[in-house]
Amino acid sequence: MGVGLISEDDMIRTMSLLAAALLAALPAHVGAQPRDYPTRPIRLLIPFAPGGATDIIARMIEPKMSRALGQQIVVDNRPGAAGNIAVELTAQAQPDGYTLFVGNISTNSINPILFGGKMKTNAITDLTGVTKLVAIPNFILGSPKLPANTLNEAIAYAKERPGQLNFQAPLGSYSHLDMLAFQAKAGITMVHLPSRGAGETLPALLRGDIHITESNVASNIGAVRAGQIKAFAVTSEKRLTDMPNIPTMAEAGFPGIGSLNWNG
Repeated sequence: MGVGLISEDDMIRTMSLLAAALLAALPAHVGAQPRDYPTRPIRLLIPFAPGGATDIIARMIEPKMSRALGQQIVVDNRPGAAGNIAVELTAQAQPDGYTLFVGNISTNSINPILFGGKMKTNAITDLTGVTKLVAIPNFILGSPKLPANTLNEAIAYAKERPGQLNFQAPLGSYSHLDMLAFQAKAGITMVHLPSRGAGETLPALLRGDIHITESNVASNIGAVRAGQIKAFAVTSEKRLTDMPNIPTMAEAGFPGIGSLNWNG
């Protein structure tokens, strides 16, 4: 599909490497010897609400991790505070390999810089990276109720209504920052509606509660294919192989704007 998802074989290899990395990372003071790990269920913390890319990826790897490690993997969604609640819970957990965290570009790269000293914990210094999972591009999306079928038409519509249109994104997330950059470049003004994750974006688009926004391909490609929402552009370097009618942001006139959402 061209969205950066790894194959099942690659996923199994990744889980095997994950198990080896976790064993190597166990501190010397942990009671159980590394050869015994894991002996009980493992908690997998997700910093956003169900339905977003991070949640989707976690639930894709959960059965494969369980099979590779021989223990139940318990997915635990803890949205809020731009993902920082789950970061804090992970950092406070015992460093014994039984609490894992699926982070992304926002929680692990942007938040430590954006929030700085306001955060109790810092994902860069307080968490240990294990492996990269995926890199997912994003769509610039429009509500089906928006009378525009291209990005230029959407921009023209927004220019006629300064401050009347809105977009949705977690506060301080890559999608929030991307949309601010997009507005500046396009010369439009929209209202930001904070959310707890991409899982809230699709229903809001369908209802017409939000007009134009950026959200990941994984959460929205089904609705785009079905014609339920409009995809004006994609943030990948090249067009998606199975959706070649959707231009890249560079082709739409916005080179350098739009992120790839990596998860690890």
